[in-house]
Amino acid sequence: MDEICIPGYKIKAKNRRKISRVKSGGIVLGFRENISDCIQVIETNSKFVLWCKISRLFKDGDVIHGVVYIPPEYTAYSSPDAFGEIESEYLELSSKYENIFMVGDFNARTASEKDYIFIDENDKNNELECVSVNDVCNLNLFNIPIDRNSMDKGKNRYGNQLLELCKCNSLFIMNGRLATDRAGKFTCRNASVVDYCLCNVNFIKNIISLNVLEFSHLYSDVHCPLFICLNCNQSVKESIEQNNFTSQSNKKVNKWDHEKKPEFRENLNFEKLDSL
Repeated sequence: MDEICIPGYKIKAKNRRKISRVKSGGIVLGFRENISDCIQVIETNSKFVLWCKISRLFKDGDVIHGVVYIPPEYTAYSSPDAFGEIESEYLELSSKYENIFMVGDFNARTASEKDYIFIDENDKNNELECVSVNDVCNLNLFNIPIDRNSMDKGKNRYGNQLLELCKCNSLFIMNGRLATDRAGKFTCRNASVVDYCLCNVNFIKNIISLNVLEFSHLYSDVHCPLFICLNCNQSVKESIEQNNFTSQSNKKVNKWDHEKKPEFRENLNFEKLDSL
């Protein structure tokens, strides 16, 4: 279990149980220290998702965010229960919170198949009674197309399970639906789409854009980063930034102690001085 340190950020990790002699990896969530009071990690049993509650940053209340990693099929880390575990925890959280979204690597190829079920309430052959309004119809309220695009034309078993997860829980895949990713760009090896942003209909209004960035070895072995811009509470954001600026301004600088001259010299980075 490596300790990940990023200046200015707090790190929370959910490591997989050790399966072999090598490190088994897991999921990491990083967030800026100045919003740490707004982020609370929710402890759950599934090793495939790390949940956190985001408070105060959105106008319509608390938001639940899930960071997902489902290992590829037919590997030592794969599990037939992965999607079932995520669904079970999602159902428990959705009974308490209205706004939920998930981001991560699902290793699921879904092509551009429907992630929703539309029930025609006027269909006389429909035997379902008291059918409620289809959540998918609400996409039109946000100028989001009902059907999505994808450059990936392939599907796999995990893809079918992901589509079922969405259909049964009114979750929507944002890839290939927003203006910033209307084509549904490849996210892995320039050949497949396996990294997704999913959300329920209540949270859709908070998503400003989704972009699939260019691949970089700095971030991943084969995956492109997903860059998602969210509409947060501006007044809270400004308050946090102001408090952060004030706390930095109030830091006291001690008077120079001549006896610490050797210690000061030892901490100088002469390579950076030369470059400057």
